Amino acid sequence: MSRQYLRSEHYVYPAKALNGIPSVPADNQMSVIAASASNSSGSAIDVAILRKFASNNYEIYAAESGNADLNAIKDGTATSIIDNDNDDGFIIESPDLFNLIGLNITQADGGGATYAFEYWNGSAYAALTAQKEAASMSSTGNSLLLALSELSWVQNTSVSGSGAQVYSLRVSATTAGAAVVIADALYVGQILEYVEALADNARAELLFEQHPLLLAGGESIMPYFATANAANMASISYKYNE
Repeated sequence: MSRQYLRSEHYVYPAKALNGIPSVPADNQMSVIAASASNSSGSAIDVAILRKFASNNYEIYAAESGNADLNAIKDGTATSIIDNDNDDGFIIESPDLFNLIGLNITQADGGGATYAFEYWNGSAYAALTAQKEAASMSSTGNSLLLALSELSWVQNTSVSGSGAQVYSLRVSATTAGAAVVIADALYVGQILEYVEALADNARAELLFEQHPLLLAGGESIMPYFATANAANMASISYKYNE
């Protein structure tokens, strides 16, 4: 007979958005009762609470002809995601709407690059107009793209050839950098709550007491802080079936 135990956990969260708190085991489910992100950065900043997708809920392919499979990046393999050719890039796909992509850049573009961030609107790729943070690939380390949902973002057929209907986001170098961009990690998330200019020492909070948020194996809650600070905190209350 399975039982559920309520757990509450509190984390120091020095990154902008990186690790989930915590990740659901592959063979389990989590019922989220409450989640919060506390701003202690010293000033008012944008703060969000997101659902971090399991790695089997999104795919990445090259944007150029042939749409090469780049999904080895999800296993930690260093992967070329943008060559040093104009208009080269990649496409992220998911059956669910998403707002954040995170990359760990291990080789930067070498300078001089400009990028376009676009979503599929039903007939063509269109520029994201609600960007809150644009991914930079001019330096190594964690790079984030965060945008509010576009009302005209609709599903199209996956470039993988599977026939799946997915939401697509394309990142391309309209002007290529001097070097190939290489990354060895990718993660994707969906905004559950976004608070602009949250005051210092205030928190964004979501409560699911009547209808808990069910997360599947590999998913997690992930906070976002526009300014990283070692004093920022994230908290979660949840139940597992045990």
